[in-house]
This record gives sequence, structure tokens and C-alpha cells, in this order.
Amino acid sequence: MAKPLTGSIRKNDKQGIETRPDYRGKITMLDGIEYWVSGWINEDNETGQKYLSLKLQPKDQQAFSGSIVQHNKHKENVYEPQIADDDIPF
Repeated sequence: MAKPLTGSIRKNDKQGIETRPDYRGKITMLDGIEYWVSGWINEDNETGQKYLSLKLQPKDQQAFSGSIVQHNKHKENVYEPQIADDDIPF
């Protein structure tokens, strides 16, 4: 297992499919759960400045105890952990 809060990404062979990520890799979080990292090179419409957009997905879906929800404002998927009442200390 990799050290927590470390990871790497490398250039991805998109095999001619432009929607595939430009970069792929993995990262290990503090809890030891590993995530796939995907990155796309984008360009800001206003400034023309390039940036890297990232997406994380758990490598082991069964170790993933939260849920993915879609936020209406930005239409993006965001991880929201499941918190039981027993987890709240007050």
C-alpha cells in the first residue's frame, strides 16, 4: 500500500477517443482508500489559460461508504459521506 496522501498521474493513451482523460493515475487518501485520478486539459474561456480538471473515483467501490450526488448549480458529481447519528458527538 502507498503512503497516505501520495499518488501520481501519467499521460493517458486516449486511443483516438477525445473524451477520455488526458492523464490517469491513483492516489491514496488518509484512510488508506485508493482512488483512480483522471485529468483533462481544459482552457478557460475568458482568459485562455490552460488548467487541469480532475476527477477521483474509488478503486474499490465496496470500500466506498458514501454516495455521489449531483449538485444542481454546477451539474457536477460530488462525494457526500454518509454520517450516522451515532457519529455526531453532541
